[in-house]
Amino acid sequence: MGKYSEYVEFNPFSKDIGFSIQRPYPETSKYSQPVTQDGVPDTYALISIKYGPVQLNSKPAHRIPISVGVFVHSRYISKHLDYNFTDKECPTEESVLASKRTPRPIDLTSFNEYFYDHQIDVFVDNKGKIIEGIKIINDLYELHLATVDKFKGLVLRWKMASVYKTAILCRPLSDLFKWLLKIICGRTFEPNDDMRGIWAEYRQEDLKLLKTERIDVFGYKASKNVIVTFCVLLLSLYVSFYSFGYSPRFLKGVVKNNLLSFAFAVLAISILDHIVPRILFYFVNLMIRLESRLRTMRFKFK
Repeated sequence: MGKYSEYVEFNPFSKDIGFSIQRPYPETSKYSQPVTQDGVPDTYALISIKYGPVQLNSKPAHRIPISVGVFVHSRYISKHLDYNFTDKECPTEESVLASKRTPRPIDLTSFNEYFYDHQIDVFVDNKGKIIEGIKIINDLYELHLATVDKFKGLVLRWKMASVYKTAILCRPLSDLFKWLLKIICGRTFEPNDDMRGIWAEYRQEDLKLLKTERIDVFGYKASKNVIVTFCVLLLSLYVSFYSFGYSPRFLKGVVKNNLLSFAFAVLAISILDHIVPRILFYFVNLMIRLESRLRTMRFKFK
């Protein structure tokens, strides 16, 4: 077996293209494994390799993403709901308690770091550099082991928590921009693919006008939402200026000149109807892109 001899329990996936494989934790690890009455270790590092489908925004298309992950795997728990310490195959209660007092390796996943290049029939990293499949597995396993280090593990946990909290904020911000698109601009998203808006960005053609009444203003037809927004903004400006006794000369000139009033109204409505939706569309996709990047971020030790 050579360089593959330390890996056991090779299991191909039934529904997906990929496999899982296990590797025991070394005796020198700071992580104390639960063991059975016969001293057989119960936990293994479970490594999952999956050949992903063609992503909606995969560039270039001939490079298919490979999702990889490593997890602390209890062979007993995977077959039972909980520990049953009267079962001979179950890890002993003493070893389970002792294991809980030691640092546990952190589960790691990566979705955007490795790819399979169909043009040259090899694995490559996100920089296009060729890499052996066994090296991907070995590197992930070593990184998994390194997380039990007291300092490095603490730093990683802090980084992961910070990134996770930031990623959580992206979804409500994205929903806020979608709400503004609907209320202010009368637009909504109607993608043909359910993954868009979750892991993939929206396309311009996914942005649709709401089926609401369109109002004609000086020959310019805009959605009811845009016209209402324009009127609310205009009224708010008037109330604000009146309350503070502020009367800009520019606005006086616009109000007194019918042509300028017409031009101002059409320009403001067209901005709300064309420019603002593009800006909000950009920020929606920005939040989706940022959340996806944060959730698939992989941390490396220095």
